[in-house]
Order: sequence, then C-alpha cells, then structure tokens
Amino acid sequence: MSFLSLNCDKQFLYVIVYWVLEITFILIKRFEPDYFVVFEDSAKNEYILALFATLSDLLSVILIIYTKIVSKSSRNIEDKENNNVNEITGKNTLIYVGLKPILKKNFIKKAILLSFNSFISRSFNWLSYAIYSLTNYEVKKIATYCGNDFVVTIDIIMRYIFSLFILKTVIYKHNFFSIIMIGTGAIILLISDFLVVQYSPISKLMGPTMIYCSIIVLRGISIPLEHMLVKQIFENNHIFPAAMQSIRGSMELIIMIIITPILYFSFCSNTDLNPRNDTSVIIIMIFNMLKSFITSYIRLKIIYLFSIQSVSFLYISICLGGSIVKIYDYIIADERPVDYTFYVLFELIGTLIVLFATLVYDEVIIVNKWGLNENVKIGIIKRGEEEDKQTTIELDEETLIGTTDK
Repeated sequence: MSFLSLNCDKQFLYVIVYWVLEITFILIKRFEPDYFVVFEDSAKNEYILALFATLSDLLSVILIIYTKIVSKSSRNIEDKENNNVNEITGKNTLIYVGLKPILKKNFIKKAILLSFNSFISRSFNWLSYAIYSLTNYEVKKIATYCGNDFVVTIDIIMRYIFSLFILKTVIYKHNFFSIIMIGTGAIILLISDFLVVQYSPISKLMGPTMIYCSIIVLRGISIPLEHMLVKQIFENNHIFPAAMQSIRGSMELIIMIIITPILYFSFCSNTDLNPRNDTSVIIIMIFNMLKSFITSYIRLKIIYLFSIQSVSFLYISICLGGSIVKIYDYIIADERPVDYTFYVLFELIGTLIVLFATLVYDEVIIVNKWGLNENVKIGIIKRGEEEDKQTTIELDEETLIGTTDK
C-alpha cells in the first residue's frame, strides 16, 4: 500500500472552480487595481463592493427557478410513466409528491442572525479603512495580503473550535494529526508574512498593516460563526444551498437598505459621491458579482455536502494567490533582497502545509501509515464490505457442513 492515496469524487469540481475564480481575481486586482475602484475613498469603495456581494446572492433565484422547472419536468415524466403502467395493469398507484420542508420555530431567528452576521463580516473591510482614515498613514502603505492571511488562519482555527465544542464533531486520529499540522503551517505563514512586510521590495509599513489587520481579523471569527449557523439550518430544516443563499441575500439587503441612509446622513452628507463611470470598471464589477455569486454558492454547497471545516480548503486559494503576487512583485522589483526571497518561500511552505493538512482532514488525501487511515470513511466502508464478505463465507461453510452431516 502506498504512503498516500487520493479520494476525489465529482464534488471536487466545485473546489477547482472556486480556486480558479479566486486566484484569477486576486491577480486581476494586483495587475489592474483601478478596475475595482468605484469610489476614490477606500471605505466607501469597500462598502459598495459589500453591497454588490449582497446583490450577487440574489442571483441564486435563477438556480431556484431552474431547479423547480427541472423537478416539474421530471415529475411530469414520472406521472406519465405511472399512468401508462396503471392503464396496462388496471391498478391505481399512489404517486409520491415531494413535500416542502417544515421549517422549525427557530429558523427565522437563525436566518436573521446569520444574515446580520454576514452583513457584519462584509462590513469589516470598509470599517477597517474608515478607522484607518483617522490615522496619518497612506492606504498604499498597508500590506493587505498580510490581513488576508491573518483572516484565513484565524478562520480555519475557529472552524475547528466551533466544530468540536458546538457542533460536537467526533475527532479521529487523522483529524487530530491534521489540526496539529494546520497549527504548525499557520505559525509559519504568519511569521513569514510579518517578515515579508519588513523586507518587501514594495514599500509597505508594519504600523499601518497592524492597524488594518486588527480590525479585519474579526472576519476570521464572524464568517465561521455564520457558516456554523448555516450548517445547523441545513441539518434541521433541509433547505438547499440556493434557497439558503437567496434567503440570506434578501435579509441582508433589507439590513443594508436600513443601514445605508443612516451611514450616509451621519458621515457622507457633506461629501460628494461621484462614482467612476469607466466602462472597464462596470464590466469588471458585473463579472465580480458573478464570481461572488458562484463562490458564495460553492461555499454553501460544500457546507451542505460536507462540513464547515471543508471550507478551509477553499480559503487556502486566497493565501496561494497572495504568494503568487509576492513572487511577481519580487521578479519586477529593482532590488531583490535575499532575505525577502527566503521569507516568501518560507510563507509558501506554510501555505502548502496548511493545504495538505486540510486535505487530510477532509479525507481527500489519506495517509496510509501510523493508523491515520483507520477511521476515514472509505476505510470504514471497505472494512464493512470485508466483514460482510467474511460473514457470507462463514455462513456458506456452515450450510455446507450441515448438508454433509445429513
């Protein structure tokens, strides 16, 4: 038996699509940052991006309509086949009609809570810039990639904490091994990030970066909390991901409709709001909304099919995209410090360790040593098949002996 084995199914296609979209837009934002600027003020710009992300959730209505049309068509075909059978046999057949899921009493409360939590999560970006604007630093001095890595790291850790202590997820040997590796990789990633900021050939400052990180890092707690509520709703009410996305988007839009006028008259009434009318910006914003809709749906789909921990593997794409950007910055830089090269490679190693560990946790990669493959799903299934086979053999032998005795 090989040291490692892969256990991929068709659901892994969701992960590939997610990774391609995330890394592509990270690179576009690095090479053409002006395409993502609707307002010159960073806080206002991040707020409008949060609004677009909320609106993108409403595109899930298209999936709901499509699903209903397909389900209706399938049901009509099934009814027609049953009617044909009845005509031939002369018997009446009871046809099962799918019932709508009965929503539990706490569904509305949890849906409102997770929608409000989603609004807060998306607000940390513009809040961080709004608070940062009170300082004397320039926005360009922020190493935003450091904040992204910080958020992803805390996010992954919090998912395991919520799973263990709230969702009561059972931890096996390979899960414990993965958690240790994730912690190791996260430490390497964060240490190298701070060193990269210090020695970066692209002018960044640690002070502005830490101010920015201190606010945005709260997303690493709020997003796993939202996903935990989503998982509970999935399990208790059997709602499909597209419906959940539509409900969340609708409720969050209501929140933004209430909050936006308050924010405007409190902070922006004396300033001019002149959005850019550049055609390229409009096109990118449309594609960004489509990308946000698809990636948000994939996250919900992964939670629905697997667990909230499985989303960690999706988020590693953000760290990897950031590493690619740093390597590019190093290549185009006039000065290339040797220390910076080492720290970028060190960060990439940390990212790959976390990536490998999340794959082991989700049993995409199975380690066939040290008993780490004993309680993986595919191993349990194989053991069950072997036990059934052995039981069948024993029964056949007993039957043969009994026949011989007679």
